[in-house]
Amino acid sequence: MMEAGIGSTTTAIAVADEVKRFKSRVLEARPGKNPARHQHRGSLDEEGPVLSLRMWCLKTIAKNFERSPMMTRVPDSQVPKLTALLDLNLNIEVAAAHIYDENYWKRRSMAKAWKHLEIANHGMTWKQLYLERTLQDLLEEYSPEGGSDAITEETILEHLRASQDFVFQLRIGQLLSHFDPMLLFEHLPNLSRLELTYGVRRVGMQYERSLFGMRMSDAGSLARAIKASSTLTTICLPCNLVDDDMVQMLMTGLISNCTVTHLDLSHNKITNHGVRLLVKLLGPKSVVSTLNLCDNQIHVEGGRYLGRALRHNASLLDLNLRLNRLTDEGGRLLLDGAMRNSSLMMLNLSSNSLASKSANSLCALFDTGIASLTALDLSCNEFSEEDGEALVKSLGKFPSLVSLDARRNLLGSALDTLSNIVKRNELAARGAEGKY
Repeated sequence: MMEAGIGSTTTAIAVADEVKRFKSRVLEARPGKNPARHQHRGSLDEEGPVLSLRMWCLKTIAKNFERSPMMTRVPDSQVPKLTALLDLNLNIEVAAAHIYDENYWKRRSMAKAWKHLEIANHGMTWKQLYLERTLQDLLEEYSPEGGSDAITEETILEHLRASQDFVFQLRIGQLLSHFDPMLLFEHLPNLSRLELTYGVRRVGMQYERSLFGMRMSDAGSLARAIKASSTLTTICLPCNLVDDDMVQMLMTGLISNCTVTHLDLSHNKITNHGVRLLVKLLGPKSVVSTLNLCDNQIHVEGGRYLGRALRHNASLLDLNLRLNRLTDEGGRLLLDGAMRNSSLMMLNLSSNSLASKSANSLCALFDTGIASLTALDLSCNEFSEEDGEALVKSLGKFPSLVSLDARRNLLGSALDTLSNIVKRNELAARGAEGKY
């Protein structure tokens, strides 16, 4: 079995460490001997005077690896030495199929001009990191109207074929080509997370409104891909100018999918009608555990729809409605629905103009003791000192809340009291009750 297979950690000896283990020797001509002869023997290899037969074999294999890969016929003990000799520009299909040594993929990744290389975000393997980041770059730079040196669709398909078993997530920050996502799902059977933004980065003076946002045709293609996928669990579509009509199109795929648990539609143009469509995903058979709708255009009726859905939903754990327009009435309707929900653990209602009505509903939620909220964000709202005092009385009966952000309100001294109660709850949950 190979020493560094798929999924191996990065604790294996790096190429630089391997080189340091050996100390090169330089042979000098002895007095009375032919110096030219020794000079010839010393120049057989730049790393040493004489190559062993084994090293000659490894160099020959490395030189012809792309034409005739022989990794399986190399002894396990010699695999790291062979991969250290391999060219970093090997054909991706050959490299992905035959090279599993993590040191090779680490060197190949380091040779790129990438920043923030975190293998923790790529399955803890350098191979997965390299293949995912390379495919990401190809998709972001691909343009059908490109010149002769531009990336072609055949190049992308070649990389898709090579990395089909190793790509689990893609984070695409721009997509000039409006590439059909169905091709991604057809070639990447393990794709479980897709983050996609249709736009252009660093556009400068070449700004055109048509370059930004998802089209209706994109929404239709993505809906078909989501419907056909059996591995996708997370889909993020931030900053795509998604409106209610596009939500309706996306719902044709989402409603038929039973694997997506995380849905992010933040920073779009979704209104109450779009929310009315999305709450169909929160029915009794729902599997959605995280829903992010922050920075949209959701008003009072949207809060009503979400509140009704929360009364019967048992799957949603995290709901983010930050930077919307619920107002005090919308917040009340939402919290009234959450009062009987025992699954929701994280709720973000920051910057929604919540006030006394929402505070009263929140107090009732704390008093019932049915809810299981552990994290709550109420920052940047319009709660008063009286609201803060009421929350202090009710929160003392609700030990499950261990995180509360109530800054940028008019709570006065109640803010510190609320903070102390939450700290006490957190310490109690950890089994280390403190004095506050």
